[in-house]
Amino acid sequence: MEAVVRLSARAEVAYGEELLVCGSAPALGSWKAADAPTMTWSEGGRWLLEVGLPCGVTVELKVIVKSQGGALRWIGSGPSQESNISLETSLGRGGARPSRFVGDMPLPFEFEVEDIEAPAPATTAAEAPPQAAGGCGAPPGVGMAAPPGAMAPYGAPCSLGPMGYYPPQQESAAAAMLAGGARGGRRA
Repeated sequence: MEAVVRLSARAEVAYGEELLVCGSAPALGSWKAADAPTMTWSEGGRWLLEVGLPCGVTVELKVIVKSQGGALRWIGSGPSQESNISLETSLGRGGARPSRFVGDMPLPFEFEVEDIEAPAPATTAAEAPPQAAGGCGAPPGVGMAAPPGAMAPYGAPCSLGPMGYYPPQQESAAAAMLAGGARGGRRA
């Protein structure tokens, strides 16, 4: 799952210079400036980049000012602008803390981050794809992946659980276990 964020910076650079964001995540070039994405200039000297990053991780990054001739100037946080900027991404679900910069060092260019894509709502059994909702035919590799068209005993409907589609017996057993009704081993 990805946290899609918008990074913005206010920077006055020379004509022809570009701002790039390079960092520890593959979407930020994995510390290879040649693979780092370029920010887009907008009115008022604001530079923007929308990028998908892994959820719930801390990504280290720096801003690169790239001259017309290709020279690179790496800019980080702190008084000397040499430290990495730490970005903690959201968990990608409602109610979670939003993506944010962590640390107490000053950031360059009035650097800001905001989450721009809300997490997708959870899928219910009623919203499931037709082949899955009709008979526990969850997509391959998900939960109880039965062949398409398979039916639960006696044609009972299936429900969507956290790991896929479950026939009623498994759902009941799971609910009892979560409620503390199931114990490991045999009872005497």
